[in-house]
Amino acid sequence: MLHKRLQTVLMGGALVMAAVAGGTATAGAAPLTYTDSPLAQSSTAVRGIGCAGAVWGNARTWHNWPQRRGEVTFTVLGSLKFLGIQAPWCAVTPTVHWRNLTTGASGSQSVNLTAPAEIPDFFGMPTPKRGEFVTNTGSGRVEVRIDTDMPHSQSVTTIMVD
Repeated sequence: MLHKRLQTVLMGGALVMAAVAGGTATAGAAPLTYTDSPLAQSSTAVRGIGCAGAVWGNARTWHNWPQRRGEVTFTVLGSLKFLGIQAPWCAVTPTVHWRNLTTGASGSQSVNLTAPAEIPDFFGMPTPKRGEFVTNTGSGRVEVRIDTDMPHSQSVTTIMVD
């Protein structure tokens, strides 16, 4: 009887030690992380009677993920208003221009910020119009500029890409 009880205690201890060792082995792996860098806001004229607005964005870069090295997810947002109220008939086409200051690579992509209606958020307020795309800028310091197809203020931001 004592022999069976001792065997149970030793087996339980061995299982606990194995679980701790397994947890330690996986704890050493670096977690997949990202950095969100806000892109400067640009005030802009907007297509549509009485419309004006602003566009801004976000650049998400990934760390510790070899498959996404040099990749950036750009999100462009626009608050397009008629007399200060979000208006579904207002539209603008922002273009994100990027230039890798380390390698000299560059590129651009446009998104059309138009919608038949705004989607209300939790409090019933309309959410900004948005466009998103993924591009490979390469690693290094990257200068990002947002222009629109209408008269606008300058928006330039520099980000680091792994």
